[in-house]
Amino acid sequence: MKYVKSIIYLFVPILPIFTIVVLVYLFGYRFPYWDEILYLPLYDKLSQGTLSLNDLFFLQNNHRPFIPRLITLMIAKITSWNEMVILYCSVTSVIVLYIVLSYIINSEKKGKIVYRLPNYPKINIVKFFALCYTSLLLFSWSQMENWIWGLQLMVFITNLLCVLVLFVIFQYKMNILTLIICISLSTFASFSFANGLLIWFISLPILTYKIAKSKKNYMLLIIWVLCTIAVITFYFTNYQTPSISKTDINPGLLHKFLYFLLYCGSPISGFIFTPPWHGNKIPEVNTLSYLFGITGLVLWVLLLYKTKNVIVTQVQICKFEKDKQVLYIKRLTRPDIEEYFFWKGLSLFALLSGILLVLGRSGMGLGQALSSRYITTGCLFWCSLIGLFNFYVKNSEESIKEKIIKRYCNKTITGFILIVFLILNFSPVFLNREWHKIARWKNLGWYALSSGYNGRLYWTDLWGDKDFATPEVLQKELFPIFKKYNLASINNFESNESKKNLAKIFIKETKYFIKNNRWKPAVCYLDTAFFLDPELQNDIEELKKQIPPEMFVLYKRYQNEWQLTPDNY
Repeated sequence: MKYVKSIIYLFVPILPIFTIVVLVYLFGYRFPYWDEILYLPLYDKLSQGTLSLNDLFFLQNNHRPFIPRLITLMIAKITSWNEMVILYCSVTSVIVLYIVLSYIINSEKKGKIVYRLPNYPKINIVKFFALCYTSLLLFSWSQMENWIWGLQLMVFITNLLCVLVLFVIFQYKMNILTLIICISLSTFASFSFANGLLIWFISLPILTYKIAKSKKNYMLLIIWVLCTIAVITFYFTNYQTPSISKTDINPGLLHKFLYFLLYCGSPISGFIFTPPWHGNKIPEVNTLSYLFGITGLVLWVLLLYKTKNVIVTQVQICKFEKDKQVLYIKRLTRPDIEEYFFWKGLSLFALLSGILLVLGRSGMGLGQALSSRYITTGCLFWCSLIGLFNFYVKNSEESIKEKIIKRYCNKTITGFILIVFLILNFSPVFLNREWHKIARWKNLGWYALSSGYNGRLYWTDLWGDKDFATPEVLQKELFPIFKKYNLASINNFESNESKKNLAKIFIKETKYFIKNNRWKPAVCYLDTAFFLDPELQNDIEELKKQIPPEMFVLYKRYQNEWQLTPDNY
């Protein structure tokens, strides 16, 4: 039994990591998807030795992702653009982030006396579940869109850099070297993702406290402020609001507030409802999703109040002045108050990111706030709530600790919390099963194009119509770069053996589409199968009989004349 408990305590917190590693392998895109295709000309310039800093700094939507571009191009150069390496780079960045948060959750300030209650468990059950649910949030499959899309490395890197900045300030004495490290990390974050600019502001409370506590020269704070101004000024030089951020709708204040609530609750909502995904219709919002956001904000305010009470105490001091006894009240802070500032800073980063999201995207509809790609940043808010609660427990009076342990850490409740953890770890896998199909189809579209099939439906599905480049530009200018350097193993799909194996898969998928009366992809996949392996003509002819004849006419017009959009049939 002792060894079973040890295994549970060791492996349960990292179960979500193993889950995500497997799922990324199964459903990750094997090619540069959507606007990641814009990195391709940069790779060509890198290979020719003509890549410049201006190429790396140019705006992409609201962002200047210099660091992610640099990392992506380096990985692409080393691996001939193995997209899976980029995806696992995202996973690795979250693992490092989790390690940092775990360290802080387990930390005890040096010099602090730790009392143990009678029969106190060797492993603090509160810390154990803090580690479990932090892992659950960070590695949730509800973030599927970001996990399988290499471009979203920029989001994961920015979150990691935010945590590292707060950690360095939390862990080390404030001096010029520490400040330089924090300035460097904050600058990298600013040029990874637009939200990275927030780090300059959310770091101020803990930075100011550390400088004041160490009685260092306040010139360090002035340097920080000057660097903040310099980076922001450079960032917005020649800045233009992208068209994707512009909408004809000007939502009211209530609409924006509801959007913000949905964003705050989206990490929890993603365990119960299927989040919107790139390219799909925005769903109706369930009332429960609002309640998650409200609950999160109420807990945040409550925990900030509670933790403030345990880190600041009032002590009565008696002094004699002019032969009179005078009673003074002195406010003292606990030695680990920096951890309070850490979790507070992390929550502010997530909440302020939500406000920026409201300003830029709320006009696209309320349901859009629940999007899979926003959960990655929103989950940091809930991680901070877990961190604040753990901080409150380990800094509470022993009577409070004893009450919590006896009331909430018995075997029944502990078992229930563990079962809920396991269910929530796998529930997004079940909820996103439809998107698993979409991910598979998008990879199949890439394989079809790599095999030489010119399907407009694939071009628009993988890279849009006119968002970044037309199918004609993709075919004539960008795809030759793939062929030239054999990127993403594109030339491997030209062999007859590969084509025949693919043809069988397309036949199987066609049967699924026919069964569900989805004529648009059915015709396209059937045509692709014939291109890949004409020897399957008999099977193809049998399947053709099950498809309305007019669908083939529409598909031919769509292919040759570009007169119809895919949604017309």
